[in-house]
Amino acid sequence: IVHVAWREAERMGAVVTCEGFDHVNAVRGPVVYAANHMSMLETLILPVILLAHSPLSIVLKKSLLRYPAFGPPLVRTRPIAVTRKNARDDLATVLREGRARLDNGRSVLLFPQATRRAVFDAAQFNSLGDKLARQAGVPLVPVALQTDFQGIGRVVKDFGRVDPSRPIRFAFGPALADGAAKGGRHRQCVAFIEDRLRAWNLPVASQGGSHDS
Repeated sequence: IVHVAWREAERMGAVVTCEGFDHVNAVRGPVVYAANHMSMLETLILPVILLAHSPLSIVLKKSLLRYPAFGPPLVRTRPIAVTRKNARDDLATVLREGRARLDNGRSVLLFPQATRRAVFDAAQFNSLGDKLARQAGVPLVPVALQTDFQGIGRVVKDFGRVDPSRPIRFAFGPALADGAAKGGRHRQCVAFIEDRLRAWNLPVASQGGSHDS
């Protein structure tokens, strides 16, 4: 289904670009990918790229697995499903199941923002990726993406209107090893995403609550 989603997006006029994958290819073994979250599109298309490096499990909301077209293929990827109802339970699930996947050679993709946002706000981008990577002893790879080709739906949030004028972009940062300073790797991850989004002229929230682009 992920290949179908990619081809369908291109059929509707999407231009898909990917940069920095050499950073991923330089790593042997599984990694944790931490990406910003704009639409459902990255859940379907990003695995096409990441599977070139290693098997992959995605942290996603459990309700996605119930969609008739997308649910069964997603189940086969051995996802880590969370409810988004109890943050503490979801954290425990991701750390427990994520560690098991990584120990078995599967990389893990997660979206620390939890909900999709047009404006990237570092305050809403939690450090779960860093926590999981540190627990499993694997690198953390930051991923900046632009997928507002597909908007957020009014009735069904997962499926919004398509805007063919918007490019689909993925950028991978250097694989980050665990540093001595607490929180340092998380800050590096956030800084990479902010820098790439600004380079793409996308809005990034400032510390004062407003945003720049």
